[in-house]
Amino acid sequence: MGGKIRPESIQSDLDIRIEDLDPSKAEALLEQNERLVKAGKFNNRHVSDTRTKRYEDDMKARNWALNGEAIKIGVNGEVLDGQHRLWAVLNSGITIKTVVVYGMDPKLFSTLDQGWGRNGGSILSILRVPSPREVSAALNWLFRYQQKKVNSGTGLGNSLSNPEIERTFFKYPDIVNSIEFGKATKKLMPTSVGIVTHFLLVNHAGQKKATAFFEDLAEGAGLEKGDPVLALREKLRDIKTKFEKRKPTSDEYFALILKAWQFREDGMEVTKRLLVWRKGRDKFPYLDEMTQNRKARRKKAAKAKKAKRKRA
Repeated sequence: MGGKIRPESIQSDLDIRIEDLDPSKAEALLEQNERLVKAGKFNNRHVSDTRTKRYEDDMKARNWALNGEAIKIGVNGEVLDGQHRLWAVLNSGITIKTVVVYGMDPKLFSTLDQGWGRNGGSILSILRVPSPREVSAALNWLFRYQQKKVNSGTGLGNSLSNPEIERTFFKYPDIVNSIEFGKATKKLMPTSVGIVTHFLLVNHAGQKKATAFFEDLAEGAGLEKGDPVLALREKLRDIKTKFEKRKPTSDEYFALILKAWQFREDGMEVTKRLLVWRKGRDKFPYLDEMTQNRKARRKKAAKAKKAKRKRA
């Protein structure tokens, strides 16, 4: 075993070492982690066989170097970061020299390894959130929607970091109640778009109306000609069966759903040809703005009607 490294800048409660990590040590760490997982005290993300095999090959070829990247172990023995490296050591039978940090707070999991590998879905998986990948994507859509940046791309500044995914989920935990509606309409649109749209409609108009809209969209039973939901179903089916010239991006699905909702709220009859949203040309249909516009139109119409009566 190597000596302890204790620079003054490092917290005194962390035990940081350079170790010769052999298969028996790797196995012991993995077994302790597994005991915690089985006891329901911790939950790791999925282990990728492809990544593990790549690490194994590098170790066998002696291409593995001490580069300062640490295996991180929690205060109770949780493997917070380094599962793939431990499995690679165990499977390859190779001893590697590596930095190991002991005594980390498991709550820091969401802040680790953000540059590569761990994503929002991994964080939500640790929290035992159902459909973590889809919910993570839905939370990112919710963030862009709230910032009025839905059609501004998914680059830096328009997506949540891992810690932000965790905080946003705890702020809106009821989003899990929308998972079933995202899954019910997955044949028509990306599941994450269904989840976030249902969640937004629940908060905008209530559970009953939002659920009725999504049930009609999923099942299509009894919809009459001119119903915006029927137009939306036909539009999305056309997209799926490639009648359209190109497949829309997720923000286009998002916009079409919200436009269909507003058309139904306004009592308008539409066909799939009238249900359009052109990315880069049309303003995104945010619910609050559409509601304000509808109220303004009604107020203007009422004013015109009143003026007409006076003239009569």
